[in-house]
Amino acid sequence: MAKRRVVHTAQIDGEIEPSSRDRTFIEYNNLDHEERLFFAHSGLDRFIGIAGRLLAKRIGPVENVKTDQPYVSDNDLRTLNGLVGEVLELIGKHSNQRYGADPINQHRYFQRPSERNGFPVSLFIARWYEVNAQLVRKSKKHEKKIKENLSQIRGGLCSKKAFKGISAAKKVTFGKSRLTETETRAVGVFYMVNLVHKTLREGQIALDSGKAKTFDLSNALKSGFELFSLLDASDQMMSHSEGGKKGDKKRDYLEATKIAEEIVRADPDLSTNILASRALSRIDAECVEGEIPRRNWVLNKIRYFRKKV
Repeated sequence: MAKRRVVHTAQIDGEIEPSSRDRTFIEYNNLDHEERLFFAHSGLDRFIGIAGRLLAKRIGPVENVKTDQPYVSDNDLRTLNGLVGEVLELIGKHSNQRYGADPINQHRYFQRPSERNGFPVSLFIARWYEVNAQLVRKSKKHEKKIKENLSQIRGGLCSKKAFKGISAAKKVTFGKSRLTETETRAVGVFYMVNLVHKTLREGQIALDSGKAKTFDLSNALKSGFELFSLLDASDQMMSHSEGGKKGDKKRDYLEATKIAEEIVRADPDLSTNILASRALSRIDAECVEGEIPRRNWVLNKIRYFRKKV
């Protein structure tokens, strides 16, 4: 007698969903020609190409040029769906949402138009807590070090600087597939592209049908910027451990750079130290918390701009 196949399900808001092993989290792999052109004209193809290169050790080449072929093979699509499930599970594991760690429930949560753009921040925060938890499990000394580092950070709780000087943090991986920090960002891009595509398509359909007279451009732009935030290696929330790396030398601090230049051009004859103090005061008052460079960085910028004046 043949064994009956059991289909695992999850329930949310009264609805029954198939288990994550049967779920498709990435829905744009096979599009008709017209939809593929819409996808490409929205600029989403380029993000898929970047994410594909970041996941080159996990999947084969991504086809993001020809509009008559899927982006990835069926086998790679299964791999991607599995990795997305792991990332969603990671978010749920460290989330206070009532849906818990089940990836199906997390997926349903991020399908909501009001929650889509929150996915990157949720991933950043979940990754921070996961690194923290793994390090503490390895040694209580790490917990003490993290707390000491946090006490000196302006940028709040979820800062990669909390793991400064802890070499073990660089070896932390995520999920059953042992994803690196870079790979979680790549998987996140594949998933976020799906959410952005939904936002853009829903707006276009509403316009075409006459149900809407205008398009919510601010929400669409926000979606695009969230894709960039996933690819930002500096991670405003947490970009894995940067323990041992050179912090300020690897940051652009664009806002602070602009302020330093303005300070120099206003009074180029003042001493470097006075100009640096003025710049630091303005930077501290005007820049976003967590993006404040050290004094030596500011001094170097002041010297650079004084030579140009």
